[in-house]
Amino acid sequence: MTYAESVRWLYSLTRIGIKPGLATTRRLAELAGNPHERLRFIHVAGTNGKGSTCAFLESVYRRAGLRVGLYTSPHLVSFRERVQVNREPVGETEVAELLARLRALSEKDGLEPTFFEFVTVMALMCFAARGCDLVVLETGMGGRLDSTNIVRPLVSVITSIGIDHAAYLGDTLSEIAGEKAGIIKEGIPVVTITQAPDAAAVLARKALEVGAPMTVIGADTVEAATACLKGEYRRRNANLAGGVTGVLNGCSGMPSIDAVHLKDSFEAAEWIGRLQLVRRRGCEWLLDGAHNEDGFRALLLALPEYAEGREKTLVLGLLGDKEIGGVVSELAAAFERVVIVPVNSARGGDVNGLAEDFRRAGAVVSGFPTLEAGLLSVKTGFAVIAGSFYLIGEALELLEATPAGLASERQLNE
Repeated sequence: MTYAESVRWLYSLTRIGIKPGLATTRRLAELAGNPHERLRFIHVAGTNGKGSTCAFLESVYRRAGLRVGLYTSPHLVSFRERVQVNREPVGETEVAELLARLRALSEKDGLEPTFFEFVTVMALMCFAARGCDLVVLETGMGGRLDSTNIVRPLVSVITSIGIDHAAYLGDTLSEIAGEKAGIIKEGIPVVTITQAPDAAAVLARKALEVGAPMTVIGADTVEAATACLKGEYRRRNANLAGGVTGVLNGCSGMPSIDAVHLKDSFEAAEWIGRLQLVRRRGCEWLLDGAHNEDGFRALLLALPEYAEGREKTLVLGLLGDKEIGGVVSELAAAFERVVIVPVNSARGGDVNGLAEDFRRAGAVVSGFPTLEAGLLSVKTGFAVIAGSFYLIGEALELLEATPAGLASERQLNE
């Protein structure tokens, strides 16, 4: 297969949907020679902040001289963003070769893996072939039944837990925390931040059951290494990453990380689509993948550091399964104008209903049929684009701010 053919084939796998469970991933990895058994991992789960935490950890250990693999999802523009080695996206030829091999192995064995199962094992193969010293591995949606959970890491990391993906993970914090806690393994240290009491109790109970030493990093702690960062939740995620390095400093073969190195690494870390400031068209655009109530509250906390005293517009688009009713009034009060646009996805939400919610909250609201039309309507010098990573990816393209050399494959996020 060529790379283009590989992308089309991957897209065809969306018909299979989501099939929680580890049996297929384990079998596919076994057919591929169990590449994960030759690698060392930091395994990261949570509801909000996974990507930023992974980016901070990747920066710390790459700058310490390790060859670091990074596995994240979803991608914003190109599929190749999901699999990186020393922050270089996997090459098109490598994707085509690895997927062709995996496809042949699975068809011969009678397996029918999902998109995420194929991509996870492909990533593990890539990291093993490249001789990565460490892999920062982000879960997809949950943890317990997530394809990434076939690995045995050096440390398990759990970021902030909130309500999201309720159809798959549960309607309560306790249920969702139970799924995230599924990455906690016997004898493997776990690092988390201060959680809501219901979630904290679940994590503590799981850690105790399996004998996993647990470190809790204060959610409101501001360490010297993170004080320079803008955005309360970026500082929180950086603090969590710093806590992970403290645990790993005693791990055989891992470099010892000090406060100076942490500060330099955190300042150098980049993560597109999370509090990302882009200057285009005479406006400063703050792009952030906030898409649930906790995510929007974190965005609101960070907003004064970027736009204190300035007139602000919110450009917002949500998927249909996202519920943000609890923060609509707060958002309406924070912005002089709200622009509601559709998300370019079969899972896009009700634009008219969302606009009406904001009108009832007292916002000045405009609706547009496309994101491009919504962006053209912005007259303020500062605007936030938020609500969905699908929307952020499209905005990066429209604002001509995509990373160099990456072609659009946003449809694979379906």
